[in-house]
Amino acid sequence: MVVVAAVALVATGMVTTGLWHDESKSADGPITPIRQPNQDAPEVLWVGDSYTVGHGTPGPAYGYPCLISARLNWTCKLDAQGGTGFINDGTQADPSNVALPDRLEDTSQKVDPDLVVIDAGRNDYRATPAAMRHTVNKYLADAHAAFPDARFVVILPFVLGQSRFDYSMINFTIRRAARNGGDIVIDTTTPAWRRYIAKLPTVDGLHPTARSHRLLARQFTKTFRHLRIPQRIRQLST
Repeated sequence: MVVVAAVALVATGMVTTGLWHDESKSADGPITPIRQPNQDAPEVLWVGDSYTVGHGTPGPAYGYPCLISARLNWTCKLDAQGGTGFINDGTQADPSNVALPDRLEDTSQKVDPDLVVIDAGRNDYRATPAAMRHTVNKYLADAHAAFPDARFVVILPFVLGQSRFDYSMINFTIRRAARNGGDIVIDTTTPAWRRYIAKLPTVDGLHPTARSHRLLARQFTKTFRHLRIPQRIRQLST
């Protein structure tokens, strides 16, 4: 059995190509690669950790968040640092990393998204229920205040490979906070999702391979389309 200690990645020094450029070398705080299909494309901010930043691929452009964005013709922006969570600051991955709440002010000054997708919580396995409940509720409230015109989607944290950590408390807390705030929840704890991710290969027993990122992107794209989120974004952004 592979024991998962943390979902960690040093989220600096990324190199991207094509329509992408990497702002991490010139800006303090979160890494923010950008793909802009056209100037009128909806802007989507993905918030999370090493999964979100595309660990296991050549760079952020090949991670499932930005692959989804490419499929749906969204401008992809990332606020993602390895090893971080709502509470975990990720300093074991990089001493300069900070938790989601401590990145929010800086991120809100750089982006004005139509949609915010929060894909975090994997690294909060040491948090107490009370601390998790307080921090998640406060973060979501603060994020709504920071991005008042954005629609919010919250993905319940999922982990590839095998883990000795129980995420039931984390999933319950995030689901409840998101629904109380009127956010759309993508539930990755269903039997169908668990069967799907159980088959995906990893680079280290934990992080998706580049192929797994592509497969995750395909599956999530179906979910976003089923929820009619692309149509909702277009209506919001016009």
